Amino acid sequence: MTLNSDDPALMGIDLTHEFEVARNELDFSDDDFRTVTRNALAASFLPEKVKEEARRTHFQWLDEAIPA
Repeated sequence: MTLNSDDPALMGIDLTHEFEVARNELDFSDDDFRTVTRNALAASFLPEKVKEEARRTHFQWLDEAIPA
């Protein structure tokens, strides 16, 4: 599973909204967000080299420990 927004300009819903709904209405945890974000990055059509760079540049939080 991934979290995505479909045509934000038309629907008026952006990815931040989707994450807020997942946390507030579906009780997503930080681990859940890490999982769906890893899935989204893996499923993207980007070349592997670009995915690796995007992960290093924008998604370091995927590998951060969750405070107890």
